[in-house]
Amino acid sequence: MKYWVCILTALATLLCVELVAQSRTLDSLRNVYETTESDTLKYIVGMRIYDQLFPKDTLQRTTLFETHRNLFDKLKKEQKKLGIEPEALKAYEAIYYRMEAYQNQYQSYTKAAASMQKSLSAAKESQNYISLIDAYNAIAVIEEDNNNIMKGIEYRLEALKICETKIKMPRGVGIACLSLGINYYTLGQEDVGVEYFKRAYLGFKEGGFLRGMSAALNNISAYYSTKSKSKGKDYLDSAYKYCQASLQIKRQIGDPTGLGISLSNLSSVYRRMNQLDSALHYAGEAIKNCEQYGRLDWLSGAYNNMSEILIARKNYKEALIYAKKGEKIAKSKQDLPAIMANAAIMRDVYVATNDYENAYKYVMLLLATRDSLMGDDTKAKMAKMEAQFNFDKQKYAQEIAQKEKDLEKEKQLAQSLLIRNTAIAGVVLLLLVALVFLINQRKVKRINKLLNIKNEEISAQRDAITTQNVELQQHREEILAINEQLNMQKDELQTAFDTIEIKNQHIVASIQSAQSIQESILPKPDRVGLALKDFFIINKPKDVVSGDFYWLGFKNDRKILALLDCTGHGVHGAFITLIAYNLLNKVILSKDYSEPADILEQLVEEIVKNLKQNENKNNDGFDIGICSINEEERVLNFSGANASLFYSQDGSLFEAKGTHKRIGGIDKRQHNKQFLAQTIQYNAQTTFYLSTDGYADQHGGLENKKMGKLKFTELLQEAVQKTDLAAQKIHFEQYLADWTAQTLQTDDILMIGFKLC
Repeated sequence: MKYWVCILTALATLLCVELVAQSRTLDSLRNVYETTESDTLKYIVGMRIYDQLFPKDTLQRTTLFETHRNLFDKLKKEQKKLGIEPEALKAYEAIYYRMEAYQNQYQSYTKAAASMQKSLSAAKESQNYISLIDAYNAIAVIEEDNNNIMKGIEYRLEALKICETKIKMPRGVGIACLSLGINYYTLGQEDVGVEYFKRAYLGFKEGGFLRGMSAALNNISAYYSTKSKSKGKDYLDSAYKYCQASLQIKRQIGDPTGLGISLSNLSSVYRRMNQLDSALHYAGEAIKNCEQYGRLDWLSGAYNNMSEILIARKNYKEALIYAKKGEKIAKSKQDLPAIMANAAIMRDVYVATNDYENAYKYVMLLLATRDSLMGDDTKAKMAKMEAQFNFDKQKYAQEIAQKEKDLEKEKQLAQSLLIRNTAIAGVVLLLLVALVFLINQRKVKRINKLLNIKNEEISAQRDAITTQNVELQQHREEILAINEQLNMQKDELQTAFDTIEIKNQHIVASIQSAQSIQESILPKPDRVGLALKDFFIINKPKDVVSGDFYWLGFKNDRKILALLDCTGHGVHGAFITLIAYNLLNKVILSKDYSEPADILEQLVEEIVKNLKQNENKNNDGFDIGICSINEEERVLNFSGANASLFYSQDGSLFEAKGTHKRIGGIDKRQHNKQFLAQTIQYNAQTTFYLSTDGYADQHGGLENKKMGKLKFTELLQEAVQKTDLAAQKIHFEQYLADWTAQTLQTDDILMIGFKLC
């Protein structure tokens, strides 16, 4: 069994999460979530997004859970108003407790299990089979993660029973059978496990789910690879065939995050073929893939696989290094199957190096772990379940045989109908030919009569044509006169076009001059470099000139950086940028303000006064995010008017939100709002991001929808994994280019990323 158990268990858990969303993509679900006005639809779609977020996305998962807590309370209070049936409310309750269980999963098994029991109870009361299947699969995941394999089997069998008898759900059959196969594999019942893997493959194939087919094929390959030691070359050939089929599907669907487990499997097959160079190569590729995508659930097995290859090459020192890496991961997760697989490898290493004291220690660990998984109660339940499995297998085979007989009868009936219908069609065709012949004969007689009448008409028309020729000559002379008049009008239009072209050239020259003026107010890169240790700037105006700009100044031992998004874009926006630039110089450099909140309050007064907005109802203005940096104390103070500051620390992303109030305009509802000041203590690993709304509001993608703040935040989380700001800039620019490949730019885009030490 070795390390295959822990690898297959992780793969099944991943598939359960992915299959919940079925055909919907994460992006399309997010679009629905952001645009819908229906609380009930938002509640259901939010759960599907939660299921698809990988468990390490704790920030997004926690945010979604808190939103759903409030939504669920609202649905309960407004049940009658919204017309929600009691059964439907129970289905929503099952969703809520399932999310609560996942939130507790890695902190407290007791709390997670209690929440899942509440979810299961609510799902039963909802009388909704889909809700009940979700609940059984979710509680099975909780139990399996806590090494309660027998309970996991019981819940998976309940889900399978519903998928096969209550509703036709091939993908659900695939999920349940895949997990059941892995659970039996974990308990040492490999022959039972592989039968479930094969049923899982058929379910996924019928449901058209390629990722599931690949997972099932990979597990079947692992079975034949393991058994080849006792069964011989035929089993090894089968292992290689199934592994290659699994890899082909993964490459077909473009699944780089799922390649690690298949590469590790292929490496193991090559090891058993005694092709150790190929085995070593693919083992290394598998480890790189798992490390690249953070797949700790597969990495332990990949390390163990590398150890076994190195043992075969008699490189025991390096084999021990990889085995200890696998041991560390398995123990950190308290994964009993993984611990057991690793203990067997550590035993083999120490036996090969004659270190019998350590070998004995790992033999005892192996036996103790196996006893934990295989107690007397477990063996009794397994015997009962295996008997039930054999009964179900025989019943399933009988159903297949009956279906084949029914299919053969239908085939024979179809052949009989085909012969009869062919004979009828032949008779009908002969009758049609005879009918067509008679009709054509009558048509020929009628046509000859009509031709005689037409000849007489043609003679009369010939005389009329002669008369018309005279009239046409007169019309020709009239047309020549009209053409002469049109030529005169054409000359006049050409003169007007030349005049417009000259004016257009003057306008273009003026705009280009305005562009030079606008660029001159932007801080030069060397000046920016005096204030920021490292930075990148993405500046993409929608037109030649822009309504977005950034400002940098030094005042009272502070470095002050501001990013502005002015009303409109193009020439209109550019004019507002010049006004905003002068106001910033006045407030910060002349009036001696250095605290962001104070600067924003002064800007509100200045723009209202400069644009006389109390008199002329002018509503121009700008959104702004402003940072005041105290380099000595390593403190950044931030305030924003309809703008946020994002920053990363210790691998996590945070948002310092601005005040919902803009600079300028006559909206009295905003007058009493005070700008909030936020203080951030930074260090060498802190990265800050300022951006106008042009990036997040850009339309694009397959459905030409707005990117949205949720997607933009996810993009920032991906970027912070790259420590080099130059690489981050390429990341943002490339994603924007791909996103807008089929659309035009809709707004000015300006973004600054920077570090301060």
